Amino acid sequence: HAESPHGPSPAPPTPPTHHSLVPPASSWRLTACALIAFALVMGLANAGPLGKVAAQATTKPPSELVEDAIPLTEGSRREIDASEISAYLDPGRSLSIQDILARGGDAFGPLPTPRIDLGYTKAQIWLRIPVRNTSDAPIDRVIVLHARFMHHLEGFKVSDRSPAPQLILQNSASQPFAERALPYRHIAAPLTLEPGESAVIYIGYWSDGASQMPISFETPASFERLAARADVFNAAVYAACFAMIAFTLMAIAVMRWRVHIAYALYFGWVVLFLAHLEGYTFQFLWPDWPRFNAYGSLSIGYGLSFFAILFTREFLKLRNHAPYDDRVGVGLMIGTLLVIGFGAFGDTQFIKRFGFVFNFGTSVFLIASAIISIRHRQPGAVYYFVGWSAIFLATLLSAVTHWIEDTFALSMTNNFIAVAVLFEAMIFTLAINAQVRV
Repeated sequence: HAESPHGPSPAPPTPPTHHSLVPPASSWRLTACALIAFALVMGLANAGPLGKVAAQATTKPPSELVEDAIPLTEGSRREIDASEISAYLDPGRSLSIQDILARGGDAFGPLPTPRIDLGYTKAQIWLRIPVRNTSDAPIDRVIVLHARFMHHLEGFKVSDRSPAPQLILQNSASQPFAERALPYRHIAAPLTLEPGESAVIYIGYWSDGASQMPISFETPASFERLAARADVFNAAVYAACFAMIAFTLMAIAVMRWRVHIAYALYFGWVVLFLAHLEGYTFQFLWPDWPRFNAYGSLSIGYGLSFFAILFTREFLKLRNHAPYDDRVGVGLMIGTLLVIGFGAFGDTQFIKRFGFVFNFGTSVFLIASAIISIRHRQPGAVYYFVGWSAIFLATLLSAVTHWIEDTFALSMTNNFIAVAVLFEAMIFTLAINAQVRV
């Protein structure tokens, strides 16, 4: 071909491409695949023995029931193992304590799991806990139900000294915090046993959330230590998060970046979520609004996904680098608001349980968005990926805990979430600083 007198003709420009449209790295595809795989695993798990825990609770014959009373000795605390107690399920939630006593101890069956955990069930669960004071002196105990709230809970003491049931515990969706037996973030009440006294503690409860509820009998001194340790640990977590938020607010005043506003909103919501998880919100923020507290875990939990996506869109600049994935993120944000609205009228228990899978799916989407941003050499994207990886593991652990009965203790899961948030807060601060330096 003859050359142009002005030299060779320039090659036509190559149209720009967006990595978000490349199938292997598309975050919505990764999110969909992860959710499908997770759903299959959860379906198989719930089809197995763990998924039938509630159905097995009353199938053992009376001869196999553990009848020995749990010894409570002077000066020592006692954590209750599931093998030491028995359970009865009331599918209609219609039985009173008198009905339960009329059925007798033979109606109760052993719990087939090491923890007091019957999964997500709509039945009312009745627990039978036989105890005995083996000392020669009266003992004072605090019975602690390591759960922040139940939609309905009643605890009764039936003693060989007084066979009439005595109400010692009560919690419901209409009970203000001030009406609790003890001003504690978890459900707790004092218990006194005379020398040699034997008693049976009956606890009937149901919830729109999980039924896992560890139980311990604390001495007054061990109860104070238990409360103090938890308060110190949680205060340290909240203080670290507030420090990050304060730093961000000062940055907002100086630089007025939208990403700092999104970061402050996200971590403010994270602190609210952690405080609600441990029962502090009902104790200190809305003690007179028990019905709102019952609904709060749903709205606060889904709000995590909303503000996490909001921060990610601003920090990773998805509108510029991955517009298609940005639209997916907007769709997920709208989805969270719709689900929160449906929660006020639909099956609250299912929506709460689904929320753990939804948050896990959101974390997969955000991890995939971080990978795309790393390919674009987005400043701070590597820090974001490292920080969000901790939250990814936390959401995975939380989803498994709430979908497969008797896998992990809720207390361990909650502590892991708190540590992951601390790690994320530090890494995200480095990520924002990396963007500021550019």
